[in-house]
Formats: sequence, C-alpha cells, structure tokens
Amino acid sequence: MAVPFLLVSIALSTVLFFLTTLSSANDSNVLLTGDVLGTDSQLYYPGATFVMQGDCNLVLYNKGRGFESNTYGEGVNCTLSLGDRGQLVITSSAGFTVWTSGVAGNAKTGKYAAVLRPDGEVAVYGPAVWSTPDFRFGAAWPNEADLAAIPMV
Repeated sequence: MAVPFLLVSIALSTVLFFLTTLSSANDSNVLLTGDVLGTDSQLYYPGATFVMQGDCNLVLYNKGRGFESNTYGEGVNCTLSLGDRGQLVITSSAGFTVWTSGVAGNAKTGKYAAVLRPDGEVAVYGPAVWSTPDFRFGAAWPNEADLAAIPMV
C-alpha cells in the first residue's frame, strides 16, 4: 500500500516541479535568461502581446506592424526560451530547435532579458558592451583625499 502512494507522490511532485519551472514570464512583460515560455503562453503589456502559439508560431500582436517567426506547423507544443547569449529560441516538444533569433557576433555570455516594451516592441537587453570605469574593483580605487579633490560643479 505504501509503494503505490510513494509512486503517486513522486509522479505528482515531478509534474508540479516542471509546471512551476516552465515559465516565470507568464502574465509579465519580461522573459529572463533560462525562463521558458510554454505553448500558448505570452508576454503581455497593455496594447501588445508576444505569444508562443500552439501552432509553433511566435507572434507579436501590437498596434504597429507586429512580428511572426513564420514557424507555423513546424512543431507541436513548442516553447520559447532566452539563451545566455541573448538569443530567443523556439524548441519543439521533441527537443529540436525550430527557430532562433540569432545573436550578434560579439554577444557576451551572461544574463539577458527579453522585454515587451511600452511601445509594443520586443527588445533583448543584456551585459553592457561598454561602461564608464568602475574604480571600486580595480587597483586604481581613489582614496578619500582623491575624491575630495574632485571639483564640484
């Protein structure tokens, strides 16, 4: 009697684990690196929806020109994920890559965010390509006297 209960408990735990890890992006306008947008799930911002449709087509519905991946019928139960180089990837339930947005040649590995913006467009943001120097982490960290010598405007 304990064995069937244990098997059912393990099966339910496994199902719940995968349901909760499929997407932290549902009903949000952000998809983070490692998140998965499941079949018929979406990113949403008032006036715009970015949907991973059941027919395996990724579609942006907005008041402008919109977007679609043109992957209709190329898989079933497809999912959308955001890779660690900033690429959007559609994967079929069989595990095959159906479509990818591609990446820039100089894309860094890191944490990215695909954002459905207020203007109704989707953009991927990630590691900075350039920024002003952060002296706190280098050997040239200025001391208090150096900071006090900087003229205030």
